[in-house]
Amino acid sequence: MPGPDVSESWSEAGTDPGKANPACVRDHLMTAGRAPELASMHYIDTGTLRVAFPDWRIFYDTAGTWWALRAGLERQQGPESLLSRTLRAASPSALAEKLCLQEWLDELDGEELAAVYRDMALPGATG
Repeated sequence: MPGPDVSESWSEAGTDPGKANPACVRDHLMTAGRAPELASMHYIDTGTLRVAFPDWRIFYDTAGTWWALRAGLERQQGPESLLSRTLRAASPSALAEKLCLQEWLDELDGEELAAVYRDMALPGATG
């Protein structure tokens, strides 16, 4: 059963849906073939996140936190500990960024994931 649509609560809670649609969500929607018409949107809301990341349960609580949950066991140690099952953020845009990173990590093979864990950096990252 899908979760409630919380878009009505944004104005009541003083929280605006994400004003900028991060490129990773737009690209993810387009390359995954998930509702390309949403890729041109200039904001992110629960509907956009749910379409882009169908394996995650996306919702917003009244305390102002955006959540994404998915099934599976969460590892506490080793490279697999990078594969989260619970994400939270202060805005839908911040949650979208975390979901994009998580989807990218999910696609890495065992060696690539181990390298990210070992180096504590994403490939190509500076600083």
